[in-house]
Amino acid sequence: TNASEQGAAAAHNLLAELRGEPRQPFVSVPFFWSDQFDSRIQFVGRAHGDDEVHVFAGSTDGAFAALYGYQGRLRGVLGVSMPRMVMPFRALLAANATWAEALAKAVALTAG
Repeated sequence: TNASEQGAAAAHNLLAELRGEPRQPFVSVPFFWSDQFDSRIQFVGRAHGDDEVHVFAGSTDGAFAALYGYQGRLRGVLGVSMPRMVMPFRALLAANATWAEALAKAVALTAG
């Protein structure tokens, strides 16, 4: 993900430079995934040992999704066998979303 986005940002900045427009710094939201046996593990953002963790879907006994935050800000989202619960938070992470915004998004995703 990072490699393709970095290439697109470089091309955008090259064209902006040629047009005399300001360049935009490349800002990335880290993401990884791994398939482990019957589980897909995904993480978007960055986690730290002192983060608040809130499981908002499922149970840690099986498939689940959890938010990671610190000092009122969303820092990451982990999903185990819940792929549709992780990527919707990527834009919030890029926008430096508040913990309240992340919790509201979690409620919206699990409603229904």
